Amino acid sequence: MNKKALVTSGSKGLGKAVVDKLVENGIKTFWTTSKNLKYDNNDNSLSIPIKCDIFNKDDVENLLNIIKKEKFDLLVINSPGPKAGNVFEITENDWKSHFDSVFLNPVKIMEEAAKFMMDKKFGRILVITSVSVKKPIDNLLLSNCLRAALTSYVKALAKKLAPFNVTVNTIAPGYTLTERVDYLIKEKMKTMNKSYEEMYQELASQIPANRIADVKEFSSAAYFLLSDEASYITGTTLTVDGGFTDYPF
Repeated sequence: MNKKALVTSGSKGLGKAVVDKLVENGIKTFWTTSKNLKYDNNDNSLSIPIKCDIFNKDDVENLLNIIKKEKFDLLVINSPGPKAGNVFEITENDWKSHFDSVFLNPVKIMEEAAKFMMDKKFGRILVITSVSVKKPIDNLLLSNCLRAALTSYVKALAKKLAPFNVTVNTIAPGYTLTERVDYLIKEKMKTMNKSYEEMYQELASQIPANRIADVKEFSSAAYFLLSDEASYITGTTLTVDGGFTDYPF
């Protein structure tokens, strides 16, 4: 693809896997990180970092200005997973801060990118969510609720942009071998009084595929939705979960 892409939160985990896949296929890919790395639009490499803490208003405004300048063809929205917690454990401040990072700021970014995609009559927007939008996960109340809200917004945006040859989809990963899953396993260890290996196997046993996914399996699916071949797929959620959301039957 002779395209230019932006991936938010692309320094690790699923975001980095998508960045690596795009770069592997020769696509100039900008990606955001909360680390203090300098953005240089004259960089000739295919992998270009942009400093952007999704919780920081000034950083987000700077990113919106970069989007206006670079006019990306492909946009991948990836947000840091919100803190774990269940009913009565999540505070009002938790709801407010993560609403911005998981819902409102991604909406701002998508709408800014959509403006020139409509003018060009081409664009791909892909939002990384979670299987929790279809099957809520215990102790992840913030993620369950806010990612579901973002999924509803994506469907509305997809309908609006469809006449302009711009697709908007979500991709919902199940358990994948990332730093985030490692964190969730360790959180469960604290309450279940089990070893890391026991908790890992317990997660894998919930999946019909009987294993946790490799990040490359996820990034390949994401790349397809960003490709020209997926031009007639919009407003949908693709689960990459080894059958998790359909189990038990």
